[in-house]
Amino acid sequence: MTSHNVLDLAEAADGYRAACAASAANRQARIGQTYELATISPATTLFLQEAVAKFPILDAAEIAILNSSADGGLPHTRPRALICLPASGIPPSLTPEFQETLLHEGVHIHQRLHPPLWSQAVRRAGWRPVPREQIPPEFAERLRINPDTMAEPFWAWDDYHVPLPLFAPHGRGPLSSASTQWLDLRSATLFHEPPASFLKKNKETGAAREHPYELYAYRFSKQGLKTPEEIQTALSSL
Repeated sequence: MTSHNVLDLAEAADGYRAACAASAANRQARIGQTYELATISPATTLFLQEAVAKFPILDAAEIAILNSSADGGLPHTRPRALICLPASGIPPSLTPEFQETLLHEGVHIHQRLHPPLWSQAVRRAGWRPVPREQIPPEFAERLRINPDTMAEPFWAWDDYHVPLPLFAPHGRGPLSSASTQWLDLRSATLFHEPPASFLKKNKETGAAREHPYELYAYRFSKQGLKTPEEIQTALSSL
């Protein structure tokens, strides 16, 4: 569904794989993985084409099928509008879970294509961007790099509380071993739980908490939003 050099073009735009290779924690978490294009059967290709066509939010997206071990089998997006799916993660029919996956990645594509719209919306919702230099190095070096959010990885909720998906200190775990901790910028202290003001407004748990763009990708895909117009309406109410 895509040309052979699409990953090279994405890498030239975001430097994601180079950033992972330069980070000891991220390099370790990806040992044994192969990040390259894979093939799927003609029947699976047809199913995927038909599934993608059902959701207008995916109209601007290009689909790349990756080796099943790439990024631990986690779907993700790359520039400019590339959705990367593991070959083993495509079911034989359009299950509710796979629909949600497609919509989730579609929201990330919408984020990539409309950065000012998203930046303004999440600011209204209570977030503000945080410069990288405000993150203590001992935490920044443990950050699990997420291709969906790496352009602006640090945002503070309620001015001071920055969610960080961190590997354990000196950890040697897989990508899934990273967990979201909350950095209080006032004291440079990590907390396991988000602030009460966050919990009051946001019910999502797990990986949804690691970044505002992930939060709303989880929320909007669970709500079944399928079109750019639906996303824009949802953003306007934040």
